[in-house]
Amino acid sequence: MKRVILSEGKNDTIFLKELLTKKMAIEESKILFFDQNSQDIEKNLKFLEDIYFDKLQSEWMEYKLLVKSEGGKTKIIDVTISKLPYLCRQGYNPIMLIDLDSSPMDNSSMKSFIDRFAEKLINRFRCYNLKIKSKELHKINDALMYSMTLFKNTKSIGTIYIIGFYQTLERVTGIDNSIRTDEKKRNMSKTYIERSQIHEMFIKALQE
Repeated sequence: MKRVILSEGKNDTIFLKELLTKKMAIEESKILFFDQNSQDIEKNLKFLEDIYFDKLQSEWMEYKLLVKSEGGKTKIIDVTISKLPYLCRQGYNPIMLIDLDSSPMDNSSMKSFIDRFAEKLINRFRCYNLKIKSKELHKINDALMYSMTLFKNTKSIGTIYIIGFYQTLERVTGIDNSIRTDEKKRNMSKTYIERSQIHEMFIKALQE
């Protein structure tokens, strides 16, 4: 089953690479990593994005996952919103990793995000008569996981999974602005992953 993981930025990509390839033992050769950040501003990002989605969809390539960072939580929605129902219909059921910027164990920020996200999807796809049902799936000390199931004319077309750090990825891993090298960020991600249950959420989302 091919899947898409959307995240906020480069630190998330480093973290996800460590999580997926080391903790979850997914072959790196089967994962596409695409950082769509501000340093790419001169590039034709829409063209590049389409290339990566085409690679994932190709029957001639062995990719199972597309891990795509957007350069911010708002952009995760705004940049890919037109693709989300299509990805669900294709069985790619996207997973979104976000920062909630809230207090530990505070569910209100996630609920607020879900409500805003659902409203944008419904308004964007009025022609689908889109309905959305959301529910909490899993919770750990640092993060919360929800599902959003999409219905077109009452028929389920797929599910979007939202995994949100109560605070931020940088806060839980210790990766602050003073950490410059990718190697140091990988090591700090690895240390956090080894003592966390965050992998349980990704396993659940990828297996459903």
